Amino acid sequence: MPELACGFRTSGWRMWPLDLCLSELRTMGYSAVELCLEHPDVAPRTLDSARCEAVAEQLSGLRLSSVSFHGKREHPALKAEYTRLLIDGAVRLRSAGAPSDTVVIAPPERRKRDDAREHQRRFMELVRLLRELCPVAADAGLFLAVEPEPDTVVHGGADLDRLLDAVGHDALRVNLDVGHTFLTEPDPLAEIRRLSGRLAGVHVEGMARGVHKHLLPGEGDLDLPAALATLWEVGYRRPVVVDLFDIQDDPPAHADAALRGLHRCLQAAAFVPLGPAALSA
Repeated sequence: MPELACGFRTSGWRMWPLDLCLSELRTMGYSAVELCLEHPDVAPRTLDSARCEAVAEQLSGLRLSSVSFHGKREHPALKAEYTRLLIDGAVRLRSAGAPSDTVVIAPPERRKRDDAREHQRRFMELVRLLRELCPVAADAGLFLAVEPEPDTVVHGGADLDRLLDAVGHDALRVNLDVGHTFLTEPDPLAEIRRLSGRLAGVHVEGMARGVHKHLLPGEGDLDLPAALATLWEVGYRRPVVVDLFDIQDDPPAHADAALRGLHRCLQAAAFVPLGPAALSA
């Protein structure tokens, strides 16, 4: 059976104290966590050395898979500042004993009012930011992992290829959300294989066909066992991180149900036939 570390993103726990969130996840059986700077206890401007030391202590027993700040709707200047602070925070967390080599970056949203020229302008803002920060990240031993997402300036694989080519730096990697790939690509398994050499992280959840709503792993039309089996096949050994964020009503219940669903999918993954249409049928 594929043995991949199971993680959870902390953005859905932003109404809970971070130490209690991490304690709950650890008790449930999660072994990894993505530290989301949307959580007020790790807001980007608060991650000084003392705060990082406290967070590293709270993370005891949990692998830090990555740090992130999505901020799809932030002003470009604020987005740039927070991305720089993400890099600084990752370096300080590593010094404090919580190492991770991955900073996850969400592209700006593609607004409904944007025409093609405005879309291209926002895309190039992201290109310029990544051209500036990839050398900084590389010097710090970090990857910047862009996450393609529907209705952003990096909607799917075609936009991602344009971005990778335009930036042209090896520190730029991919954080692949399997549910997003199910929505944007005709053959999600082929996309996983195609990007396997660039994967710095993976998000998982359930997804219904044609509906961008994150569900519990195993729910919806996405064949998550096939995706997990493909990740294992191509040599992916980093954590798979559950991405559920609209769970403020009861984060522990959602996270516990998600881990149970993910474990069932991992168990099933050992027996999934990996045909070319396994996800898209």
